[in-house]
Parts: sequence; structure tokens; C-alpha cells
Amino acid sequence: LANALQIYQNYERDRERFSLSLIESSLLQSAAEVKNADFNAHLDTSRFKQAFFKSVILGSIFIITAGLFFSTFSAAGYRLVHPMQDFSQEHELGFFIRPGNATVVKGQDVQLAGIVSDSTYDQAVLLLETIEATQRISLVKSTDDSFRYKIPNIRSGFHYAFAVGKQSSDKFAITVIERPLLRNVQLKIEPPGYSKITAFLLDENIGDVSALKGSRVKINGVANKNIHAAQIHFSGGKSRSMTPRDRRVSGAFNVIQDDVYSIWLQDDAGNENVSPIQYKIRVMPDNFPLVQILSPNQDIDLGDDMLIPLVIEAEDDFGISRIRLAYQLIAGGEGEPDSSRFSFSDIQGFEANEEQVRVAVNWDLSTVEMYPTDVLVYYVQVFDNDDVSGPKSARSSLYRARFPSLYEMYEETADEQENASESFEKALEKGRQLEQKLNEMALEMKRTTEMDWQKKQEFEEAVQRQKDIEQHLDNAIRQMDEMMQKIEKNNLFSQETMEKLEEIQSLYKEIMTPELQDAMQNMDEAMQNLDEKLLQQAMQNLKMNVEEYNKTLDRTLSLLKKLQAEQKLDQAQKMAQDLADRQEEITNDAKKQGADNQTLAKEQQRIASDTEQLSDLLDQLQKQMKELPSSPMEQVQQAAQQMQQDGLQQSLSQLEQKMSENNMSGVPQQSAQAQKSFQKMADNLDQAKQMMNGEMQRQAMQAMRNGSRQLLQLSKQQEQLMQQMQGMPRTSPEFMDMAEKQEQTASSLQRVVDGMAETMKNNFGIDPKISQSLGKAMMEMQNAINAMAERNGNQATRSQGESMAQLNAAVRGMQQSMQNMMQQGGSGGMSYQQFLQQMQQMADQQGQLNQQSQALGNQGQLTPGQQAALARLAAEQAQIRKSMQQMAREAQGMPEILGSLEKIAEDMKKVEQDFANKQITRDTINRQNRILSRMLDSQKSVNKREFSRERQAQTGKHYVSRSPDALPKDLGERENQLQQDLLRAKKEGYSRDYLKMIENYFKALTEHEMDN
Repeated sequence: LANALQIYQNYERDRERFSLSLIESSLLQSAAEVKNADFNAHLDTSRFKQAFFKSVILGSIFIITAGLFFSTFSAAGYRLVHPMQDFSQEHELGFFIRPGNATVVKGQDVQLAGIVSDSTYDQAVLLLETIEATQRISLVKSTDDSFRYKIPNIRSGFHYAFAVGKQSSDKFAITVIERPLLRNVQLKIEPPGYSKITAFLLDENIGDVSALKGSRVKINGVANKNIHAAQIHFSGGKSRSMTPRDRRVSGAFNVIQDDVYSIWLQDDAGNENVSPIQYKIRVMPDNFPLVQILSPNQDIDLGDDMLIPLVIEAEDDFGISRIRLAYQLIAGGEGEPDSSRFSFSDIQGFEANEEQVRVAVNWDLSTVEMYPTDVLVYYVQVFDNDDVSGPKSARSSLYRARFPSLYEMYEETADEQENASESFEKALEKGRQLEQKLNEMALEMKRTTEMDWQKKQEFEEAVQRQKDIEQHLDNAIRQMDEMMQKIEKNNLFSQETMEKLEEIQSLYKEIMTPELQDAMQNMDEAMQNLDEKLLQQAMQNLKMNVEEYNKTLDRTLSLLKKLQAEQKLDQAQKMAQDLADRQEEITNDAKKQGADNQTLAKEQQRIASDTEQLSDLLDQLQKQMKELPSSPMEQVQQAAQQMQQDGLQQSLSQLEQKMSENNMSGVPQQSAQAQKSFQKMADNLDQAKQMMNGEMQRQAMQAMRNGSRQLLQLSKQQEQLMQQMQGMPRTSPEFMDMAEKQEQTASSLQRVVDGMAETMKNNFGIDPKISQSLGKAMMEMQNAINAMAERNGNQATRSQGESMAQLNAAVRGMQQSMQNMMQQGGSGGMSYQQFLQQMQQMADQQGQLNQQSQALGNQGQLTPGQQAALARLAAEQAQIRKSMQQMAREAQGMPEILGSLEKIAEDMKKVEQDFANKQITRDTINRQNRILSRMLDSQKSVNKREFSRERQAQTGKHYVSRSPDALPKDLGERENQLQQDLLRAKKEGYSRDYLKMIENYFKALTEHEMDN
């Protein structure tokens, strides 16, 4: 078997020399022979057992010895394993390692240092073992005999040792821990309440703050580990504590100023975060408010009502909380305002905390003690609603409200009237030139009807000249409108004078009639069509309308000039009454203890100056009165003489000197005497005004009576001519006679028209439509004459009927004007309707004043605020009393109520004194009730008298007439209108003969219409 196996091994080494099949056959044969043999039985194991026991004993001894002398055996083992290494004997080294085993914070720098006991070694190796690998770092000894190595920004832990030569130090461990770190932060901003901005969140990890001052900033953050303590640090050194909970921190602070903040963290081990993020705090600006006075946005003169209608607009980015008026009185208007002397008054009536505010205030200055030429400077101040830093304020521009003297206001009005008069005069002059040109063109058209380019150009120029006149007149109308507003605002003239001004105002607004517009339009169309007949007719119409236009303009100008004299008289009366009232106030103030004598002296000086101006005005008025017929010259002279006889100027000068020297002896008595002189002057001038108005009214009434009588006669003549023309054939030889008669009637009408035009130029209260009706009547008569010349009987009859209708309309206009004049409650006085309206207004004012004062009287001791309110009520009562006195002067034609008005004024004066003395007694209340009761009774008396007067005016003979059919169209009238005209004529109070003639005329008209 052994041979067979050896041969097989040889085959493996050299297959070419041996046969594999023979080898396999030999192996199979040997295997068969030893298949049943027991090889173990032939082995000798005794030697192996002895050797095994010896080995166990020796191994045990070795292990025990090696355990006792491990270092020696390990060194010996190392040398056996490294047979090629030199193991010559070295002495043992000592190592001093820093920092040894240590715990450091992640991100710190770690300095490793090792010192070897044998200083002869210049090099060493630092062994660094990390999870990833082991590093060997060669080190060179430093000057202090140590081997150093710095690991910057350490991120993870490691083991390390130093090795020198064949020796190394023990291994040490560096453990790395993390500092606390804020990983996530979110801020919530809560703006201050006044801003009305809702709270909002910033995006995560956005720590910069931009918010209004006073905003609350809430911080919520999440750290990388549990936090022991946290704070908010500000750049100024202040800090705020935060609340930690596990890894979360929360805190808050208020935005006060621009700043920088950071969040400081400390973990349970006392480690703090390093270089936390610096966040910026920026205070958003809360802008200052804005305010402006929209109206009036300029310096103004105060009106008689002492009101300034203010329109104020203010805005702020978050809201307006307060608006107040600041004002300061500058006596005499001299000097600049002192910022420390402004008074303030809060304005109510607006929605607080709104971003935009517009408020209208009717600022009443009646309680401010102002004298003529004084100036009130004022501005508006607003405050926003910033309740954190305090409201910021802004102020408007500074404006001035001047209290002009009466003389100044009258002078300004006179200048404006003079400018308007000049404009009217220029317009009238151009109108007359145009009228003359139209007459020339009309004559030229009669000579030749041929239309050439030059004539057409003249027509176009005529129309354009009329348009230019209208444009020029518009400027005058605007001036008059502005003047009227100023007069009404300052209550410069009496009610009657205002009515006359309004009449003039309506006159110049009606100058441009629709008929004139139509005539100009027809003229344009005729020129475009080149129709000679239409052009001639359009020319005639335009000429007639331009004539009427000029007449109306002439009347307007004449009345305006005439009114200037009345206004001067009105001005003088108003100035005298104003001086009387002001002197009375000085008298009352001089009687009081502790009166400011210097203030009284200044006012007395102003009164003396205004008295000189009144004296000059009276001189001008006397010169002007000489040029006016039937003027009340005597009364004006008496007023002027009153000033000289009483030595008024000298007395006023003495009063001023005494007050300046604080010598009040006899001042109240002397002042009262001066007041009486002023009052006498005012009464004389008022009487002159009433007489002047009465004379003007009488003349106007007489002129209209004569005019209406003449027009009725002409209307009857026109009717007769119309009847004669009806049915006349074209071949009748009577056309020439009829035309001549119509010419005579037209000439008679022209004389009436001229007379009425002169009357209307010099008198108020006459309906301007009368002039228009007369102009149309004249034009229709001319048309009738032209139709007769052409033997056109039908056209002549229609024109005659229309002419008669216009004459009747003119008569009705005169009757209505006379009726209006007769309704006046006396010569030039107020009408009953005016009296009732004014009395009702004053009664309403008195009733409100009674309620307010009685409410104050029920409250016992008055507070300073209530005393101020009582002073205001005293001023209101004085104003009502003055209005009552003015009404009494204008109600001279109402004797049944005149005495009552005077008693009412006396009671008002006593109530006014009680208020001035800051007392409300039972007598005061009773007197107030009596005042109101008498005011209501006076209205009842006037109503009763007016009712009785109307009934008496309607009493008379009863006329019975049946209603006929409607008039033919060419008459243009209805029977019932004639009946109404007849009844109205009976009410006018004409004489019996004149009334009989009117009755017969209307009766004839009615019968004629019934026959037709």
C-alpha cells in the first residue's frame, strides 16, 4: 500500500514517466488486500502518552511563570517575534502629559503638550486615535523642552499618546461636548393698541425687528439641548430674563428705541453659547399729523355775525385724537402775535382715532371782546393718538381775522359799487352806439335791398358787438354779486335797502332777455340764407330788442346811482347807531368796579376817530342831497348840527383823557350824555331815511296811476281801430286813414313809454316786465302800420290785437306794483309780511335763550364755565334787543304795535343787565317769559290788522257778469283774466271817478268778447 501511494505521489510530480492506469490498478489491488485489516491494533501509543503528560506539566509551569513576570516575558516574546530587530538595553523614560484625560467643548481649540524626562530627545511622535483612523504626527521640541500640538475647532473626541524612541506614554482620552445653541427662533410682534394693527408673526429664524415704538415682541426659541437659563441681552448692557423649559425658551421685550439684541443660553453643565447672533431693532416712525384750513384759507374781514365758517382737514398715519383752535387778539391790529399768549378751544364733532378727518365749524366770536380794527390771529392744532411717546402735534398756517370798522366796510362797498357803475356805463355807451348803428343799417336797407359782402359783414359785426357787450356786462354782474354777498354778510344796510339792491340785481340779470337771444339767432339764420325779407324782419326785431336792452340797462344804472345816495344815508344812520351802542357799553363798563381804564380809553379813542369819519360822511351826504329833488335835507342837517351843538368831539376827547389818567370822576355821566347825542343823530337820520323812501314811493305811485290811465285809454283806442280794420277789403281806400290813426296811437304810446321809462329810472318797486310789455306793444303797432301799408288787413288786425294784449299786460303790471307798494306798513317802512317773518325769527331766538338761561338758573351756585355761558347769553340778548330796536324804527307805520316793541326792548335791556351781573332771579325769569309772550302777541295783532285790512279792501259794489267764450287767438287774453284784473283794480284804492272809468273799460271789453 505504501509503495502504491508513493508511486501515485511521483505521478503527480512527473506524469510523463508514470502510467496512471497502472498506478490506479496497483492502488485498487492494495486496497482489496488491506480492506479487512485493523491498523489501530498494530500501533504503539505509549510513547505518545508520555510525551503528552510532559508537555502539559511544562506548559503549566510556563504559564504561571509568564503571569508572574508578564513584562519580561512579553518583551522576550516581542524579541522572538522580531528576530531582526535590535534589542540592545535602553533606560526607562518618564512622560508628563497635558491636559491628560479632559472634556472640552465642541469648537474649542485643544493644546496637547508632552514633556519627556530625558531632555536629550529632540523629536517625538504624537499618536492620535479616532474612530476613522490613527495618525502619527512628528513633533519637534519647543523652547520650553515640551512637545506641543494644537488641534483647532475640535469637532469629535479622540485618544492620544506621546512616543519618544522606543518608549511611549500612556494613552489619554479627549471627550468633546456641545455648547448650547439656538437652532430655531420665531418672533411675534404686537403693535400698540392706538395703531389698530393686528399682531403678526415673522418668518422663522428672522430675528430683526422693525416695529412701532411701544410694540411688544414675543420670542419663542428651540435649542440643541436642555437649557438651564436664558436671557435677552441688549447692546446698552440691559438684559431681560427668558423662561427655559427643556430645550425651549421664551421671553418678551418692548420696542423703545433702535437697538441690537442677542439671546444668551446656558446648559445644565454651565456651558454658555458663544457669539450668539446679533439682531437689529428698528423703531418704525410714527409720522407727525398734518392739518390745513381749507376754508377760509386766507386772511379775512369779520362780518356782522362775527362768525368764521371753518372747514378743517387733518390726517395722520394712525389717527387723530384731538383738534383745537388757537387764537390771540391783537389790539388795533398792530404788532406780531406772542406765542405764549395764545388761547385754546377744543373742537368737537369729529370721529376720534380716524386717519382722515374733515370737520366744519361755525366759529362764533361774539363772546370775544373785539373792537373795530382789532385783529384775531388763529391757527388749528391737531394731535395724533400716540399714547406711547405721547401725542405728536402739528399746526396749520396762521391766519388773521380783522374786525373792520363800519366806515371801512362802507367805503369798500362804495368802491365796488363805483366800479360796477363804471362797467354798466361802458356797456350802456357801447349799447347806444350799437343801437345807432342798427338804425343806420335799417335805413340803408329801406333804400336798397341788395345784399352784398360788405352789408353781410356789417350785420355780423353788429351781432358780435352785442355779444361783446354781454361779455363786458358779465364782469359787472360778477362784481355786483360779490358785493351783495359782502353786504348781506356784514348787515351793512337796512332790509329795505337790501330789497332795492336785490331789485337791481334781478334787473341786470334779466337784461339779456330770451327775445334778444332769439333776435340774434334769427339774424344769423337770415344772413346764412341771404333772404332779404327775413333779414329785414330780423333786423327790425334786433333793433327793437337792443333798444329795450339799452332801456333796461339805463334804468339799472340810474337806479344804482340813485341808491348810492340812499346807501350813504343808511350808512350814516348805521354808523351813528353803532357809535351810540358802543358808547353805551363804555358807560356801563365805567360804572363797574375794577374796570380796565386803559382798555376803555383805547375804545374811546376809536369812537372819536369814527365820529370824525361820520362827520365827513354827513358833509358828503348834504352835498349829494342838494342834487336830489324832494330829499330830506332838513333831517340830515339836524344830525350834522347835533354833533356841533353838543360839542361831541370835545366831550369824547375829554373822556379819553380822563380814562387814560385813571380819573373816572364823572366819566359815566359824561359818557351817557355822549351816548344820547349819538342816539339823537341816529334817530334823525332814520327819520330822514323814512321820509326819503316815502317820497319816492309817493312819486312812483302817482306816475303809475297816470300811466295806467293813459294806457287804458290807448287800449280802448287800439280796440276801436282793430274793430274798424276787421273785414276791410284790400282795395279799400281807408287803409291810408287807418295807418295814420295807428301812427297817432303809436305816438301817444311812445310818450307814455318815455314817461314810464323816466319814472322807472328813478323809482324802485316797479315791475320791469311793464317796460317789456310796452316795448312789445310798440313793436306790434309798428307791425300793424307796415301791414296796413301793404294792405294786409288780417295781419294788421292780428298785430293790433297783440298790441292791445300787451297794453293790458302793462296795466296789470302797474296795478300789481302799486298793490305791492300799498302793502308796505308805512311810508318806506317794512311790510306786514316782513314784520311777521322777522318777529318769528326773533321769537325763536328768544325762546332758545330763555331755555338756556333758565337751565343755568336752576343749578344754584354758578361754576366758572357756567358764568362764561351766562356772559355769552348776555351778548345774545343784546343782539336780539338791537334787532328789536331796529324793527321798531322801521315799523313807524304800525302804531298799534310800536309801543309794545319799545316795551319789549326795555325788558330785554334789564335781562341783559342781569346776565352781565351773573345773576338769574325770579324777576329775570318772569321778565323773560313776558318778553316772549309780548313777541307772540305782536304777531297776532299784525295778523288781525292785516286780515281786517284785506276784508275792507275787498268790500264794495257787487258786479255780476257772465263768463263769455274764450277770446279769439289774436287777442291773446281770456275773460276770467279780465275779471281778475277788474277785481284787483278795485282793491287798489283809486278815486271813484278813476275806478268808474276802469270798470267801464273792462265792461266794454267783456261785452265785445261776448258779441264776437
